[in-house]
Amino acid sequence: MVALGWQTPDGYPVCRPALNYYLLAFHPDQYRADPQSRFINERAHGNIQKDGRYSVVPRIWGGLTTPAQLRAIADVAEKFNVPEVKITGGQRIDLLGIKKQQLPAVWQDLGAAGFVSGHAYGKAMRPVKTCVGNTWCRFGTQNSTDLGVKLEQLTWGSWMPHKFKLAVSGCPRNYAEATIKDFGVVCVDAGL
Repeated sequence: MVALGWQTPDGYPVCRPALNYYLLAFHPDQYRADPQSRFINERAHGNIQKDGRYSVVPRIWGGLTTPAQLRAIADVAEKFNVPEVKITGGQRIDLLGIKKQQLPAVWQDLGAAGFVSGHAYGKAMRPVKTCVGNTWCRFGTQNSTDLGVKLEQLTWGSWMPHKFKLAVSGCPRNYAEATIKDFGVVCVDAGL
């Protein structure tokens, strides 16, 4: 910050997140990320909405879930009077309309059910969008869901200088829209 000539202790709002990202990327063993250099959505693990409330998106690996996980999400939605629950285009369940002061308790309940943040809020690797692949689809050539889950778990928690979207399509029909993502895999008969 001294080398860049910042005039205030908080620096510049555009530069601070980038500096934090690059220091963490180049010195992961020595540098500790500065939480104040993250945007409010990333610090709160909630996406601030136009009315000041937040949406919360628990991570659902590859879009696969269980009845128990769905019940846990439903229980949180009821307990905190969540006004809207939405299935997103990225295979996520979005709990919309949560007050900021409720966020820690919401994440405590979701964490008790095994959920972590879906990082739908910040400059991070997003959940990997997948189709059902050859497990269920008659056109599927490979197990795109399994590959998507492995890719998502491999990259989970990685911060980027921008939203980074990934997808795995199980066949050339490209149902997961892999060819329009930052990183996409299209499975074919001979492999990937």
